[in-house]
Amino acid sequence: MTTEDIIQGLTEFIAEIKADNNGELVVLSLLPIRQTRPWSTHYPKINKEIPVVNAGLSKFCAENDIRFVDAHS
Repeated sequence: MTTEDIIQGLTEFIAEIKADNNGELVVLSLLPIRQTRPWSTHYPKINKEIPVVNAGLSKFCAENDIRFVDAHS
């Protein structure tokens, strides 16, 4: 799965929630994964992609009047 696929899947999910939600929607950015576990060898790659995904989510939210909270930075 590519980073673009992840962004598309998340934004489609968020759009569905917004369509079904009468209240205000707030999206919280993704946070990095701790790399202290022995099974976390693939986490450095995932953690490098998180800012890219967050940028895509932030752009989508701005374009769709959804509040985006950047907890990562």
